[in-house]
Amino acid sequence: PQPNFPKAEPWHRLEQLDKEKDLVGVYISGHPLDEFNIEMDTCQLLKEVMNKEANKGRIDFRVAGIISAANHRIGKSGKPYGSFVLEDLSGTYEFWLFSEPYLRMRHFLEKGNMVYVDYKMEARFKEQTDIRPNIVKIGLLADLQDRYTLMEMNISETTLNEHTLSSLVGAIEAHPGKCRIRINIQSAEPQLNVSLVATNKKVTVS
Repeated sequence: PQPNFPKAEPWHRLEQLDKEKDLVGVYISGHPLDEFNIEMDTCQLLKEVMNKEANKGRIDFRVAGIISAANHRIGKSGKPYGSFVLEDLSGTYEFWLFSEPYLRMRHFLEKGNMVYVDYKMEARFKEQTDIRPNIVKIGLLADLQDRYTLMEMNISETTLNEHTLSSLVGAIEAHPGKCRIRINIQSAEPQLNVSLVATNKKVTVS
């Protein structure tokens, strides 16, 4: 007879991916960043920004990914500092934080956090040849959706009727999410065009 296996709740997708990575060293059924495709498009890949020749003369950068490792330490002087390894679909990079920036952003330095990182390439101390990332800001990747994702819909005034509005409202209510909506009502006379931004409705974009 077949053994009776105990019933268990299915793993959350992120938990399943984490178990896959721990067991075989790679993600199998997907990647934790898959649900953030839109947000990732607003950032650069680590492989691209770490190419010093391709980015020569550029100062400001934004990258994003999942923190695969994080360390919190105390220096010989007694001051705390930390580091974290950021991983995206192209590779990994280890960032460091010291002094006040570390104290201000250390709560983001946890394994599994999906974050974006704004930084400047600056000379460390007075050594002009030692150019390193100087982190300006760290934020949760999910927050980028609220700030930068906007779905626009263009509707001609000739097709605007009760049936169109009913279908539009139904589609919006069937796909609630965090993406803002702008509806552009287009007229035959451009000066009569109207743009409306929904204030209490947001949708999911895939």
